[in-house]
Amino acid sequence: MAKKIFIYCILLSVFFSALSPLQVLAQPSPCAEMPKLQEKIKCSIDNMELALNDADKETYLGLVLKGLFSFLAVLFFLLIIYGGILWMTAAGSDQKIEKAKKIIISSTIGIVVVFTAYLITVLAITLLRPAP
Repeated sequence: MAKKIFIYCILLSVFFSALSPLQVLAQPSPCAEMPKLQEKIKCSIDNMELALNDADKETYLGLVLKGLFSFLAVLFFLLIIYGGILWMTAAGSDQKIEKAKKIIISSTIGIVVVFTAYLITVLAITLLRPAP
């Protein structure tokens, strides 16, 4: 069992390390060259306030919904993996197989509901947005 957990950890670390090149594309902060920590903090707060003042309600709503739906998609992915692992390690036990099936079916229904909610939200925002 410990060997299986070790293999799963290795596979997960390889999967997440494949995403690490995306972090290289980050832009340096304009506050990075400031020598004192207090100046860096003040500069960061000023830049954050400037960004918040420039954004409107639609932008906030979009960012919140995007984050929420992203979190739910990751949760769905993890539940499917958990259900699959549970099913593979059931060793013929009907109770474990039924539990795994319930997890997979429930998470699939959940992602369909979330995707439908996302489509309705995008449709509503598109239809309610005033024409330019």
